Amino acid sequence: MTQSQDIALQVCPYCKSPKVLYSFCIEGNEIRRCNTCDLIYRDSPISKTRILSYYRKHYYQQWGQDQKGPYRDDIYLDILSHIEGLGKKGNLLDIGAGNGQFLALAQEHGWKIQGQEISSESCQVAMEKYGILLRNATLKEMKWEQNHYDLITMVNVLDHLPDPWWVLENAFQALKKRGLIYVRIPNGHLHSILYRIVDAIPIAFLKTKLSKLLVMHLYHLTPQFITSLLRAKGFRSVIINNSKSSKVSTYPSFNKLDNLCLLMLKKSFPAIVNMAYKISKGRVTLSPSIYIYAVKP
Repeated sequence: MTQSQDIALQVCPYCKSPKVLYSFCIEGNEIRRCNTCDLIYRDSPISKTRILSYYRKHYYQQWGQDQKGPYRDDIYLDILSHIEGLGKKGNLLDIGAGNGQFLALAQEHGWKIQGQEISSESCQVAMEKYGILLRNATLKEMKWEQNHYDLITMVNVLDHLPDPWWVLENAFQALKKRGLIYVRIPNGHLHSILYRIVDAIPIAFLKTKLSKLLVMHLYHLTPQFITSLLRAKGFRSVIINNSKSSKVSTYPSFNKLDNLCLLMLKKSFPAIVNMAYKISKGRVTLSPSIYIYAVKP
């Protein structure tokens, strides 16, 4: 099969363009990038049923400890600071709310809160620890209240979802006029560059170590892609910036050396990131995660 034939058989899951190319490989799974919309995606996607089963039954067991601690408080407070700096406060819906930690902080700040979470264990913790009743349902099972929310947040959620474009379309309808959407995601552009570099390393041991510092869920959502997607769904005034990192210095899947490298990066990298953003006047985002907010006109 020629390369041109191989390309013709591939179709972007979002825009359906055949203009997609091999980008890099993760554990034998080819990752492709659409030259039309800039979406980066797995060539062999995991079935929606399997994804839902994982988040319902297994996600909390693997990552629940990260939810329990105070590690994300600084991220959540930073989010509230940015949003409230725009004069926003009212009805808030948090999608993929985890154990309700962000919603608890938002409630303390005067927001009227609601949250959705597919993991029943996370919902139980939210009730026991914060007294918050989350909607334990998938986004397609959940009833979306129309023109109701002043703010919808998705923190480290959108790139996990099989149909992020469907979710943003429904979020647009659920927001009030002048309502705000806030999304935090891994920086797809940065992670894809680093993955390509790591993919070229011939030493398997080193490749494995470095790969642990990178993130690829169902998609890499690049700044170009997420900006175009939000505008296509009706949002305006799209702003993208570097996101603050969490304070967490250890991860369950990392050994001591991995966690030490992570800690050193978190301490040294922000200065470089902020300088690049300022010099480029907001065009260059180099942080591992980025945040995006946009307005429903």
